[in-house]
Amino acid sequence: MTLSRYLLVLPLLAFAAAAWQPLTVGRVTVQFPAVPTRINNRELVGLPSTARGWIARTPEGMFFLIRTKLARPIGKRDERGRRAIYDSITTRALNSLKSKVVSSAPFTTAAGVGSEVSYRYTSRYSHKPTTFFMRNLVVDSANYFLQCVPNDPNDSLGLACAAQRRHFFDSITVKP
Repeated sequence: MTLSRYLLVLPLLAFAAAAWQPLTVGRVTVQFPAVPTRINNRELVGLPSTARGWIARTPEGMFFLIRTKLARPIGKRDERGRRAIYDSITTRALNSLKSKVVSSAPFTTAAGVGSEVSYRYTSRYSHKPTTFFMRNLVVDSANYFLQCVPNDPNDSLGLACAAQRRHFFDSITVKP
């Protein structure tokens, strides 16, 4: 590659690397595909008043981080307590959207095991089936809830934002 071509590519690489925006909430840091903005608490309908949320929008989808406080801390090794919280959140999501689980798998962090779930539902806006993706992670006395919702109403499998979703979900880091 000639020097002039290298100089043209360098700014593009810098832009691509700068696109992901880290946000730290408590001990958890997540990278968003665009600058996240705070969600007004009045828009967090059905969540406790202590819930805090952030959203980033891209042409491919919407990316959410919602933090809720728990009644008591859940230890790193308290698998039963974690599972109860993850199951409760999944059940509420399934019931509110009248949806069905497509996949469910654990993931591991420094704070313990989290839960990743995808499910299918019919969008109330497009009236078409779509796939919804979420991750939950309990850290001490808080639950971190990450969501990715594809924008394309014709993308029923959520493929349009798959690469961004993986980066968003896999970017979770927890401070010791």
